[in-house]
Amino acid sequence: MSRSTPVMPGWMALLVVVPLVAIPPAARAATTVPLSRPLRLIVPYVPGGGTDTVARLIAPALGEAVGQTVVVDNRPGGSSTIATQLVARAAPDGQTIGISDAAFVTNPSLFDKLPYDTLRDLVPIAIVSSGSMLLVVHPTLPAKSVKDLIALAKSQPGKLTYGTAGNGTATHLAGEQLRWVAQIDIQHIPYKGAGQSITELLGGHISMAFTSPSTAKAHVASGRLRALAVTSAKRNAAIPDVLTFIEAGLAKVDTQTLTPLFAPAGISPQFVAGINAAVMRATGAGELRERFQSLGYDNETNTPAEAATRIRTEIEKWRNIIKSSGARAHGA
Repeated sequence: MSRSTPVMPGWMALLVVVPLVAIPPAARAATTVPLSRPLRLIVPYVPGGGTDTVARLIAPALGEAVGQTVVVDNRPGGSSTIATQLVARAAPDGQTIGISDAAFVTNPSLFDKLPYDTLRDLVPIAIVSSGSMLLVVHPTLPAKSVKDLIALAKSQPGKLTYGTAGNGTATHLAGEQLRWVAQIDIQHIPYKGAGQSITELLGGHISMAFTSPSTAKAHVASGRLRALAVTSAKRNAAIPDVLTFIEAGLAKVDTQTLTPLFAPAGISPQFVAGINAAVMRATGAGELRERFQSLGYDNETNTPAEAATRIRTEIEKWRNIIKSSGARAHGA
C-alpha cells in the first residue's frame, strides 16, 4: 500500500502524509542530518484530538527542516504507551520521532512498569505547547471562589464530587492536585471521556470538573457553569476575567497539558537542535501562534536542554501527587 493512502482508523494505525510546503524564511532551520526518506511522526492518539492537531500544525516545519515529507502515524492505545514504545525502539537515525501530551510525564508513576524508560530511552527535542486547565462548578454550588470551594469542601468531607475523563487522565490528576494542595476530601467520579463529565456537570450530577478553557467558555458565558480559576501562570485569553490559581492563593495547582516532542536515545544532538530550532521558529510566528491560542494552547519557547529539565521536574512532581492519591492509568 502506498504511504499516501490513508489506513482506515480502528484496529490499524492511520498514516497521513503531510507534504513539504513552503515555510516563511523566519521559520526555517536546517539540520545537519538531512533525511533520505520521509520523516515519521508518531502520535499516540486517534486523528482529530489535541495532540494530533498540534502534530499536523508543526509537520510543515519538520518537513522543511529535514527536506522531506512528514508521515503522521497515529498509534492509539495503552494510554499513549504503544506509540511511545515505538519511538523508544526505533533506530536513532532521525527517521522516527514522537509527540505526546501530559501522559509523557505522568505515565512513569501511573504504571508499575513501562515497556521503556522515559528518561533513559527517549531524548526530548522540545516542549511544543502547553494548555491550561479550568476549574468549573455547577452554578447551584454555593462557591463563588476557590476560597469558598475549599471552605465548603472542608465543611462537608467527601460530599463534593469532581468528574473526569477517566482514571489517570489530565483532568483526574488536576483534581488530585487540587485535593492534595488544598488538603480537602473530594470524591472522584471517572467517566469515559471529557465530554461526558461536562455533560454530567451541566446536569448537576457532580459538583465540579477540570476542563479546557475553550471547552467551557460558552457554558461559562451562558451561566450554565461557573468558572473559579485557571491553572496557567497568566490569565487565559479566552476567559480573561477568570483568576489564576496563583491569584486565588493556590500557586501549586498548576496542571499543564504539555506537548513534548522526542526522539530515540542515541539521536544526533545536531538533529535534535535543528528540529528544535525549526519548531520554535514556526510556533513563534504569528499565524501558527494564533492558531494554537484558538485551540486553547500556548506556544512554548525552550531549548532541548530546557525541555529535558522541565520533563524531569514534571515527572517528579506528579510522582508525589500520584503516589498520594493512588491514581492508576486505565488498565494499569
